[in-house]
Amino acid sequence: MMLLCFHASAAEVTAFESFVQLQLKSDGPGLAYIVTKNGETIYSGAYGMANVETRAVLSPDSTFNIASVTKQFTAAAIMQLQQQGKLNVKDNINKYLPEFPTAGHVITIEHLLTHTSGLARNPGTGNQQTTEVIDSEQMLVLFAKEPMQFAPGEKMQYSNMGYKLLGLIIEVASGQPYGDYIEKNIFAKLGMKHSNYGNRQSGALKADGYYQSWQHGYQRARIQDVSWTYAGGGLASSANDLALWYRALLDGTFISQDSYRQMITPFSLNDGSSSNYGYGLNNIRLHNRSAVIHQGSLPGYKASAVYFPDEGIYATVLSNLSSVETFEFFSVLTGELFGLSYPSFEPVQLTASQQEQIMGDYQTSSGAIRKIFMEEGLMYSRLGNALVYAVTPLVNNTFLYGQSTSYFTIKQDTTGRQILSYYPSVTAKPEIAVKLQ
Repeated sequence: MMLLCFHASAAEVTAFESFVQLQLKSDGPGLAYIVTKNGETIYSGAYGMANVETRAVLSPDSTFNIASVTKQFTAAAIMQLQQQGKLNVKDNINKYLPEFPTAGHVITIEHLLTHTSGLARNPGTGNQQTTEVIDSEQMLVLFAKEPMQFAPGEKMQYSNMGYKLLGLIIEVASGQPYGDYIEKNIFAKLGMKHSNYGNRQSGALKADGYYQSWQHGYQRARIQDVSWTYAGGGLASSANDLALWYRALLDGTFISQDSYRQMITPFSLNDGSSSNYGYGLNNIRLHNRSAVIHQGSLPGYKASAVYFPDEGIYATVLSNLSSVETFEFFSVLTGELFGLSYPSFEPVQLTASQQEQIMGDYQTSSGAIRKIFMEEGLMYSRLGNALVYAVTPLVNNTFLYGQSTSYFTIKQDTTGRQILSYYPSVTAKPEIAVKLQ
């Protein structure tokens, strides 16, 4: 079922609601979302089930694993400890982890924060999907086996290992276990009642994670023990709590505004160029606007959170279904609020003759062939030898690619030629292809 908490007129988000209902089933896992402007909620809601078996419905207070969105909390905790004089981001990590090998390099806390340490993304050995617990000593031994990938500061290369080391540094500097530190110093102080370490929420507000099997429908995802995700992805939160959190980051409630600015400042690499990644947050362009973003993915969960600083808009979308691309959902949500025009996400059933008219090869100006074909009653598209994508027919001769916002239209021009106009995004110029006879 659709649970909507309207704080803005329904007309502003009609495309988003249609997109949600097109992509998800009301009796399956779904998503929760919120949009705020200058700290005030303008739109929030949820769609689908927190637990498919018990029929508990999702709400903006439902607790999801937020995966790598955790990293901004870890980074902010480091900044808080720096403000307290308990560490400095320029410190050598061996000051806190003296036995950790760095191959003769100096790795600083800042290198870990900015993914420029030279450490691997994940350890190449060990089963990270296990339900068994790994302690800090075992973690360090496992990580120490991985060779350095490059000199610290040479480039940005995403590293979950680096953020797990930050968790250990927080423990050394604060004298508290990582999870306790986050819960006591962030969640409790900010009133984030539906957030915790390890998704220990129980009852109807816990969003259980699922994946979808063609043979067996929705299946519970197997979640590894939180000791594996730890400071890189071990937190759980709700849409409402995440909005509360980001408001606290912006107004200086948790850390100083100078510390927050340091978190979102692109890092300068050794050669003088800049990485877009700051401390637990990434800088991108979205809808032709500056945006600060992070996303996360774990079995059964997806999370996306974005802040548009020039507009004061914050949005987050959380899902308890592995196949959901939360980025696409909040892209539609925020894009519509910014006035972008989306196709109508209303599906249609094509007749056999309509399908036959559409099927065929379409040639682009570069000579590439985009093939539209049917297989076992479903429509597909393929450009050249690239991957095959499922296509959903919509009203107005529009066809949507999977869960994305990429689409194409098919129309006839004044000479009778059948023209396919492919839009990789709603703000992009279409790529034109003509049907071959």
